[in-house]
Amino acid sequence: MNLMILDDDYYSVDSLKKKLNWRGMGFDDVFCAYSASQARERFLKSSVEVLLTDIEMPKGDGIDFLEWVRRNNYTTECVFLTCYAEFGYCSKALKLQCVDYLLKPAESGAIEAAVLKAVKKIKSKEVEIRDRSCAERWLNTEASRLDHFWQGITSGRIPASLIPQQIQDLYLPSGITEGSLIPVLMDWSGCQLCEEPDGGEREMRSVLGDTFGAGLQAFAYAGKSAGFAILSARCERVEVVEVMNSCEQLLASCGSRYGGTFRIFVGKPCAIEALGLSCASLADSAKRDVTQRSFIRDEGLIHEANPKKPFPKDLLRDELLQMKLDEAQSVCSSHIKGMAGSKRLDRGELKAFLRDFQTAVQSAAEMVGIAKSSEFQEALSGEDNATDSAFLLEEHVKKCVAAYGESVKKLASDDALISRIKQYVSERLPEDISRDEVAKSVFISPCYLSHMFRSKTGLSLTEYIAGERVKKAKALLLQNRLSVRDVAIESGFGNIAYFSKQFKRATGVTPREFKMKGQK
Repeated sequence: MNLMILDDDYYSVDSLKKKLNWRGMGFDDVFCAYSASQARERFLKSSVEVLLTDIEMPKGDGIDFLEWVRRNNYTTECVFLTCYAEFGYCSKALKLQCVDYLLKPAESGAIEAAVLKAVKKIKSKEVEIRDRSCAERWLNTEASRLDHFWQGITSGRIPASLIPQQIQDLYLPSGITEGSLIPVLMDWSGCQLCEEPDGGEREMRSVLGDTFGAGLQAFAYAGKSAGFAILSARCERVEVVEVMNSCEQLLASCGSRYGGTFRIFVGKPCAIEALGLSCASLADSAKRDVTQRSFIRDEGLIHEANPKKPFPKDLLRDELLQMKLDEAQSVCSSHIKGMAGSKRLDRGELKAFLRDFQTAVQSAAEMVGIAKSSEFQEALSGEDNATDSAFLLEEHVKKCVAAYGESVKKLASDDALISRIKQYVSERLPEDISRDEVAKSVFISPCYLSHMFRSKTGLSLTEYIAGERVKKAKALLLQNRLSVRDVAIESGFGNIAYFSKQFKRATGVTPREFKMKGQK
């Protein structure tokens, strides 16, 4: 702080400046002025927090100067130190809000007390100004605090149990929890508005405010060009109908004004404690929905006029088994078009269809022996975004049906399959060979392997393996290097008794007799 001593008596000013501990009272500088004009010059250059002034001086008095100070809105506190005890002067000084009026000669203690009184008043004003500034800033942040609160509720960041504490922490009005609320999720990601720098948030705040008026309690940005309008509900059923009517107007207005696709999801009226769950349900509906047009959906009242027909998995499987690929495709396309033509089409329904489709096609593939075909499996499991729309799903189905047909044709025309089976058996004769292992090696089902092998060779796989083992045993016996027991093991027979039985059934003689004839 700075202090000014204004008096036309040079010696009085100098004495006063020297005899008091101004720095101890909190002043950085003490300015001396001997006329009102000189004082005005100093005021224009430096801040003066306390003025200690005489009244009558040449070229103007202290009262006139204080009036100038007040007219120019300086916040300086003033103490009069004068020889004049007239009531008129004292009255004017008090009207100009001086802190004290001292008569010369005044004791140093009295002057110091009056100055400290002015200092205390200055500090009190500073506190008042700071408090007022804080209050103004707090009031200015009320909108952002409300935004923070509603954003936390609608996003699930503030659970129901913490709502009272949040209201207290953010100094929100307690009445905010009273009555029912209706959440409305507006999604404008299908229009050019979402290309705005803020994603269209500011524009949609204005549009929703114009549509719902005073009923719009809050707007909470949901990200990705979507936001929740939180509406007050006076009575539940009637209010929802009014909201739906307003949404119809909103949809028509946005469509004509911005173009593109808008989606609106209206929730049930609920207490603020249930608002987070309701908003989560609406957000889930928006995420799952793949309807390619503008619409309004009332999550609380909507009912399907026609129940969804189950997908005919068995019919699709039968058509595939008979290689009626066009008919199989028609079955799928018809069902997909039926789903797409309904008022609501969400991703969950498309995913359910895809699961049923894959089950039917996989079943047919296992029955004809192509289930492990790499080309078929790649087509069946591809297209991660197949359920993003009905169109993409139908395209995926076409690829799968075509891949199924190609795999079946390739299997039927592949004569090398029998050769691969025989080669597998030949390389593993000494081992325990199972039908499942052979089928796995050529990527077909065990049942289909048995059926196909017999149809191609006239033998069952077991008969063929036994015959190949006997052939190998005959060759080893003729070489006369191994004992009958070792020949049995090398040929894949479990024990000598079983070996002898199978060998005699095939050749009419025992292994030992065959070996003796060969030696002769």
